[in-house]
Amino acid sequence: MVLGGGGSRRMGRPKADLIDATGRPLMATALHRLWPWARVRVVAGQGPGQRPPPWVPWLRDPPGLCGPLAGVAAAVQAFPADYYLVLALDLPRARPDLLVDAGRRHPDRAVVGRTAEGAWQPLAGLYPAEHARGALRLLRRGQRRAISWALSGPRVPFAVPGPWWVNVNTPEEAARLLGPPYREPAP
Repeated sequence: MVLGGGGSRRMGRPKADLIDATGRPLMATALHRLWPWARVRVVAGQGPGQRPPPWVPWLRDPPGLCGPLAGVAAAVQAFPADYYLVLALDLPRARPDLLVDAGRRHPDRAVVGRTAEGAWQPLAGLYPAEHARGALRLLRRGQRRAISWALSGPRVPFAVPGPWWVNVNTPEEAARLLGPPYREPAP
């Protein structure tokens, strides 16, 4: 699943509309990266900007819930599966192939990206179904932090470290991570 983004307050514009170095919007890039690895591809979340292509289901957050865990909960409710490959669209260098490879070696636990600095990136992960279903349980208890969800499984997630898990939150980060040729979206 691609998490479609939130309000993009720090960015000042919808992240889904940002153009990456290949000339595609981040939404298209995220969907393209999932293509070989996910049987069903969906976009979850209520972020502004680009919508998925018509052949890709777009799931709204469950009523009264918001944030990335609400998107995960919507996908889990709509599409039962054994595993969920989660990718936030604001991870322009994400390598879902590495998550899938590690998941094959560690099928009994979540596999989560970890930045070169050691920070978990819970919105780039491969989660067993039971772990993924925990997103809704946490939301119902008022917990909205994705990192709490990632670390809530029966075992600590297997970390896939590397430079691929840095997300874009500000125009300065976009210029650094998306370019060249980073471009502002067309008005």
